[in-house]
Amino acid sequence: MQFLTKLSILLLFIILNIINSNLVLIHTSNNPIYQFPNKWQANVQGWVADGLTNHEPAISTGFFFSDYTIQSQRVDEVWNLTSIHGTDIYNLGILSDTHLFYPESAYFYYTNSSGQFCSLSATGYLSQNMFASEDSFIGETTYNNVKVYQFSSSYSTGILKNVNITLYVSTISQKPIAFVVPNIGRFFDGSVVNFITFDEVKGNFPFQNDLFNPPSYCKS
Repeated sequence: MQFLTKLSILLLFIILNIINSNLVLIHTSNNPIYQFPNKWQANVQGWVADGLTNHEPAISTGFFFSDYTIQSQRVDEVWNLTSIHGTDIYNLGILSDTHLFYPESAYFYYTNSSGQFCSLSATGYLSQNMFASEDSFIGETTYNNVKVYQFSSSYSTGILKNVNITLYVSTISQKPIAFVVPNIGRFFDGSVVNFITFDEVKGNFPFQNDLFNPPSYCKS
């Protein structure tokens, strides 16, 4: 009995460490779950289609930073000029921009030839546990020729209500490789974010205050 108790404690310790290291965890029901690391960063590439892109896919490359200990996320993106030529983004001179996401608010800011601009926007904050439920598991499939676990979770914030976000996690590396946001209305036609790299961050981000706080001209 004492041996079984020690074994149970050991198994619990292993499971908790799997959760804390944020790998996919296989439950006894054989449904995996996924929980994002407390802190992570990624090189990303993808596209978005909305009113500013004339409802055509606009391609961007950038970096995604997330720190759940302070409930903050940041996306820096640079636009592919050939994909935005003739769109409102191009006409506004937005060649690159930054999004800061918090659970209930967000900033969108950029610099063009006319100066610095900042506005409040709908938040795209991805919660740490939005795929940490067995109910979010859809099944196994392939994405860009990679075998993945597919998850789906309903997302609501601000004006966005019950949006089903899809997450693909590699069955080998157990790291996210993409998430997909569907069409959610007349203005927004959908987006795809592909993770080129995805790494857990230990300790604090360098320049953390600057990284997750808006510049002064956002507050003026």
